[in-house]
Amino acid sequence: MRFGRLGRKVSGEFVIFSSPSKLIQHPSHITHSPRPSPAVYVICNICTNSVPSFIHFCVEFDSILALTTNLKSSDKPLTLTILSALSNILSIGKDKNYAIMVDEADGVEALEKLQEHEDEEVYMKALRILEKYFNVEEVGFVFLSLSV
Repeated sequence: MRFGRLGRKVSGEFVIFSSPSKLIQHPSHITHSPRPSPAVYVICNICTNSVPSFIHFCVEFDSILALTTNLKSSDKPLTLTILSALSNILSIGKDKNYAIMVDEADGVEALEKLQEHEDEEVYMKALRILEKYFNVEEVGFVFLSLSV
């Protein structure tokens, strides 16, 4: 089942849109799966490799919730991909208060928990996001949230 040049059905859960006005299924439905959905990878791909209008459109449909929920995954490549997508979303959405949306989706808490991740690359990427977009400073092993 194809939908334009960019459209492709992914595991029956989410379809990439061929224009920013055609989203077939709401991404927040993928957050309730016991394992990461292929749709999470699709959202990450859009949010790291697409034009800002597509990214804004994804955010309007709760993609931030889908991403932050899946930060709990033990899959290192998935976690790094989600961190890249969140970083890009936050970079593009500075004027749209996307940082508040990430915080409301428990994203700051999830990012702070990644400070305990065994992989240093995950730790550093999460730390950079916290420092850049959430004014969180590292103090030894304690993190202080200054503001959102």
